[in-house]
Amino acid sequence: MNKVTELENALTKLFRKGTEVGYSETEIDEFLDGIDYDTLLQAVWNNAETVYSYRADGEHELSMDYRGTELFKQRATLLYEDVGDGFAGVVIAARSMELWLLEDMGFAVVANFCVDAGSGEYITEYRVYKGDDWTDSDLDLNLEELVAELAAMCESYYDHSQPIYEL
Repeated sequence: MNKVTELENALTKLFRKGTEVGYSETEIDEFLDGIDYDTLLQAVWNNAETVYSYRADGEHELSMDYRGTELFKQRATLLYEDVGDGFAGVVIAARSMELWLLEDMGFAVVANFCVDAGSGEYITEYRVYKGDDWTDSDLDLNLEELVAELAAMCESYYDHSQPIYEL
């Protein structure tokens, strides 16, 4: 099975779980029909990153950037973020739920707590793996918004601002 087919199968399975939370089969079919899987795979590969359980990044020379342990032991691409509670002031603190696509075409639901001090001068994030089933988590996944996020991810491929990957 090639990677495009693996991606299509993974997303189909993910979207079909939507019937458990109120989406109709017709809605899900329409969502899935709107995805360009070949281009999306290129975009996913381009956006893949190592995800850490804890990380800290600063803009200053001696800011002590830090990486904790790898959360997944493989690269992953952030597909969707559901921002929940937060506080905005001099320091921004927010808790969100995230949906990540792993290199092996599995999914991971992750809780993220982020603190941003000085408008990006120093950012720290703590992530916890919550499982692979979004319907059995605190993630409020809007499938229509997810399709829009996936389409937006493809834009850099369409406008030729990313490399082409041999997969």
